[in-house]
Amino acid sequence: MGKISTYDMYRSIERLTNNTGIDMPRPRYRPAMRCLNQWRHLKALKRAGRGHDSAGAAATANGELAILCPSCPHPGINLPSNWAEAPGDKQFLYMYLICMDANFRLKNRLISNLSVDPGLWNGLAYMALRSPYEAYVLSQADEKDISTCVGFQALAKATTQSTRGLRYTGVGAAMCGRSEMVLPNSVANLQKGERYANMDYVFASAIKSTKLLLVAISYDISLPNPFKTVELTMTEDEVQERLGKDEAAVLKATGRTPLHQTSASSFLAMGLDLEEDKRRLKVFAAEQENIPKNLRTSALRDQRKILKEKMQNWETVRSVYMPGVLQIQTNLGLNSTALWNSDPNPEDVQLWLPSEISAAQRRAACVEGLPEMELQLRTAQCNSSLQGLRQTLRVKTRMIYFKNKNIRGQRGGTRSRSIIDRVHKRAISFVHKYRAARQAKLVLEGPGSWEQIYRELRNEDVRGFASGKPKKVPLRRGIWEDGHAPPTPETANIFNETSESESDPDLDAQEAVPAGPARKKRKLGTGETRKQLSWIWRTLPLLTGADEDDDILRAEWARSRARVRRASEEVMLVREEMRLNDVLESLEAEDYALDGIVDEADDGDDDDGNDDDWDVDNEGSQAGAA
Repeated sequence: MGKISTYDMYRSIERLTNNTGIDMPRPRYRPAMRCLNQWRHLKALKRAGRGHDSAGAAATANGELAILCPSCPHPGINLPSNWAEAPGDKQFLYMYLICMDANFRLKNRLISNLSVDPGLWNGLAYMALRSPYEAYVLSQADEKDISTCVGFQALAKATTQSTRGLRYTGVGAAMCGRSEMVLPNSVANLQKGERYANMDYVFASAIKSTKLLLVAISYDISLPNPFKTVELTMTEDEVQERLGKDEAAVLKATGRTPLHQTSASSFLAMGLDLEEDKRRLKVFAAEQENIPKNLRTSALRDQRKILKEKMQNWETVRSVYMPGVLQIQTNLGLNSTALWNSDPNPEDVQLWLPSEISAAQRRAACVEGLPEMELQLRTAQCNSSLQGLRQTLRVKTRMIYFKNKNIRGQRGGTRSRSIIDRVHKRAISFVHKYRAARQAKLVLEGPGSWEQIYRELRNEDVRGFASGKPKKVPLRRGIWEDGHAPPTPETANIFNETSESESDPDLDAQEAVPAGPARKKRKLGTGETRKQLSWIWRTLPLLTGADEDDDILRAEWARSRARVRRASEEVMLVREEMRLNDVLESLEAEDYALDGIVDEADDGDDDDGNDDDWDVDNEGSQAGAA
C-alpha cells in the first residue's frame, strides 16, 4: 500500500462499497480516526514494553513512551560509573546538548471543551503534561495577554487575526542537538506565539530528568547581548560634561563672570559638530554630481543654507573665545564678511579652530585653556570614531556572512548589496573622522608616545577582527593578460567594494591564482593561526597596560582556540556517540529478550498436572515482546 492519508484510504473504501453515489453508507470517518489513534497508542505501549509490567498501561510514567535518544548520555544506562570524575577537557563528552525552536504550522482550532477530544498520550511521550503546563503559563501571562479572560480559550481568542479561532497557534519543542530526536515531555502547545513562559517550561521539562552536570542549549530567540564590550575610555559627551563642570568650578572659585552664555567647551563642541557636517555635506555634494541636473532635488541647496547659518552663528561666538583670528585673517588678506558675500559653498569655508593654526598663533588668538580643551575633545573623538568603526565592521561582516549564506537571486542580492553599501559608507565616515581628529591631536600635542595608541589609520588597517591581512602571492609575468590585476593591500580593504567586502573571511580566504599551469607548492597559510589582526582591535587597552582587560582580544583568542581544537574534539565526540549508541541498544535488546522469557515453572502444568494456573501475564508479555 502506498503512503496515502487516512482520508484517502477511507474514501477508497467508501467508493468500493458504493460507487454510484446513491444511498451512501453512514459516514465513519471520525470513528476511523479514533481507531487510528487507539492503534498508535497501543503500538506505543507495546514498543515501550508496558505489556511486561504487572500494573499495566495505567502505571505508565510521564515520558516513558518516548524513545530515548541513543546519542545522548544517560547516567546509569550508557555511561561509565566514574563519568562525573572525568577531567575538564573531557567533560564535553558527557554534556546534554539541547536545541529549541517553535513550529507555527501546527495549529489547533478551538473546541467547546477538552472532553470532546480527549488525549490518550497526555504527558506519556513527548508532549508536556497539560494541566501543570497550562497552569504555569496562565500564571505567567500579563494583563496585556489576559486583560478580560479567565482561561485559555479567551487567551487564544485574543486580538490578532492570526490567532482568531485557534486554541493553539503552534508548538515549541526541545530536541537533541546531536541526532535531532525529540526529548521526553519537551513539546508544548503555544497559546499565543513563542513567549518566554512557554519556552522556559519546555526547557525545564526537557532537563528535569537528567543527572548530567553540563547542559548546552541552542535557541534562536532574540535576546539582549550579554557580551557587550565595555569601553575603557571616555566618550565625547562625557568629556564635554567634565569640561563644563571644570569651567563652572573655575568661575565659582575665581568669582569671574562667563565671557559668553555659551561656554568654551560648548563652543568647541559646536565647532567639531560643524566640522562633521562639512565632511558629510562634501560627500553628499559629490554624490549629487553623478546625478543628471534635471533629476536633482533642492536637498543640497537646503543643507548648504542650514550649514551656512550655523557657521555664521558660530563665528559670532568665535570672536569671543578666539579674538585673534580676525587679525590672522587680515594678515592673510582674508575678510570674513566679504567671503560670505561671495556666496561660497559652506563646506569649503575654514572654521579656524585652534588646531587649524600654528602654536604661536594659538597663544595670541585663543583664550587661556582653549587649546587644551580641544585636545581632550579630539582624544575623545579618536576613541569614539574607533569604537564606531569597530562596531560598523562587526555589523558589515555579519551582514556579508548572512548574504553569502542565505541570499540568492538578483533581486535579493541587489537589495542586500544596497544595505551593505550604506553600512560601508558609515564605516568610511568613521575613518575620515578618526583621521581628522588624529591630525588635529598631532598639531595640538605634537609627536609622542600617544602615537603608539592612536596610530595612523591606513586603508589596509580597516578590516574586521575576523579578517586576515591579505598575503602576497608570487605571480608570474603575464597576469595582466587575464584582465586581472594582482591583489595589493591597497585594493583589498574596505574602500574597495569589489574585493573582500563580497566574501566573509570566516567562510573563505581569497588567494590570487597564477595564470597558466604552475608547480604544486605548499599553500600559503590563510587559516585562523596565520592571520594578522588589525591594530584597531587591540589599541585602547594600552592606556592601562593590561592585556587582560581587552575584551576584543579575549574574544578573538577564545574563538581561535575553539577553532583549533574543534577537529580533535569532533573526532572524540563522534567516537563517544558511537559507544553510547552501542551500549544503549545492547541494553534494550537484553531487556526485551529477558521480558519475553516465560518461566518454565509457570508455563503449563502445576504440581498436580493441571494447566489451570496458566499465567495470563506471561502470555501477554510473550506476545508483547514478539
